Amino acid sequence: MKKITLLIALLISCGLAAQTWTTGTVDLDPGDNFTVKFDVNTSTNLVTMTMVGNQNVWLAVAPGVNTGNGMGNAGDDVVVYNSAGLQDRNMTGSTGTPGNDAVNNWNLISDTASGGLVTVVATRAINTGNSDDFVFPTSAQALPIMWAHGNGTTSFGYHGAANKGGVTANITLSTNSFDLKTGLSFYPNPAKEESVSYTHLT
Repeated sequence: MKKITLLIALLISCGLAAQTWTTGTVDLDPGDNFTVKFDVNTSTNLVTMTMVGNQNVWLAVAPGVNTGNGMGNAGDDVVVYNSAGLQDRNMTGSTGTPGNDAVNNWNLISDTASGGLVTVVATRAINTGNSDDFVFPTSAQALPIMWAHGNGTTSFGYHGAANKGGVTANITLSTNSFDLKTGLSFYPNPAKEESVSYTHLT
């Protein structure tokens, strides 16, 4: 019986070890239906970004860049979606177009347009090892996000004075991370040590 108890405890702890931290859907510019969501999965070591905005303009978010920080500091990370695709860029520290990183670490999963909006889904490692890339947190904390979008164009360029800003999101543990997707059955009843069946449900 002790072996059964130990096995059950081990299975439950394995199920709980895989955690997903999330910002939930964050409103960036509600007037233009511009939102972003970051899901940080410690079991896959991946961040999934879901960005939604007007399909007729370019979109950009800079995670970890404090609100009201002008154009950010030199090297601050920013991800941009425009007519050329999804780009990994970094701030110049002054006015001017953020430059492309040497390596684009974001992997575009999909960019789907519907009802005048585009939904961009992309993934990236939590820590890419690139000094220009933001390292996403894996604990509950505040996450500042600077944002900007184009002024009537999908070609990346100046956003205009009204099309930029910043918000602070809160990273929390996703409730879904505690769903234990396993099936345990014991037979015969009462169960014996050698008759435990475990099935992983997908």
